[in-house]
Amino acid sequence: MATHIRLRHLSNTIASGLPAKLVATACTPSGEVDPDFDGTVEVTACTSLVDDTFEQGQGFGQWRLGCQEDCTEVDDAMECVLVPTPPNPNCHSTSCLRLSGGVGDAKMDRNWAKGCKRALEQIKPTRMSFYCRSATNNVESLVLFVTGHNDRVAMVFSMRANGTMGIEEELIASFDEPLSVPYKADTWYKVEFAIDWQRKAYDFIVDGTRVAPLVPFENQRVSSLGKVFVSNSHEQSETYIDRLWMVEEGAAPAVSIDGPGRMCDGSW
Repeated sequence: MATHIRLRHLSNTIASGLPAKLVATACTPSGEVDPDFDGTVEVTACTSLVDDTFEQGQGFGQWRLGCQEDCTEVDDAMECVLVPTPPNPNCHSTSCLRLSGGVGDAKMDRNWAKGCKRALEQIKPTRMSFYCRSATNNVESLVLFVTGHNDRVAMVFSMRANGTMGIEEELIASFDEPLSVPYKADTWYKVEFAIDWQRKAYDFIVDGTRVAPLVPFENQRVSSLGKVFVSNSHEQSETYIDRLWMVEEGAAPAVSIDGPGRMCDGSW
């Protein structure tokens, strides 16, 4: 019978900072303390680099319309506002970012003067995730760019008129696996990029399922992330973005469990 390890935190710092106190206990599948376990537990710690929840405007002030901070010309065709969140059972938020109106084929012409962007200050997250939703699946809607220095593109995600969403295949030559999945209108999806900086590639994940492993950065000279850019590509579509999260993951010091049936505090 396999032994299960339970961890519970003793302070509210586990989600907001370090150190965080833990209690670890070894249990049998029936929930009883395992008297024979002797070993260590590996814990992964995450440092949050970006966490735009849009709750009460949290993170919204970081977003700017236009190509540059000093650019006064904004495309009036697209609107970027906070709205009440359409029901999302996996996120439980009350507000999100809505993009409506069209800016044309932003993913092809790289028109940075259109849409909405957030500076990232050249960070190197190991994981990026966000929730997305489109009101339609038969017109071009969401386009999301992530770029490095000098707007070199690392990854491009879009929700397309053919009912598929994913990475732009035509932008990544010689990649053999499919980079898209079907999507439905008015449905939330969680999109994740698990980034390997040594390989300059990332796993593309949708709702917890890995769609494609080690997708190469579009531009292999990207060494950190400097900007995330979102737009809506058609006047007849509306796009929603929620909980944009970028974290740096790392292994915390192991939590020791020793002696028959004992619990011990671990901290990192």
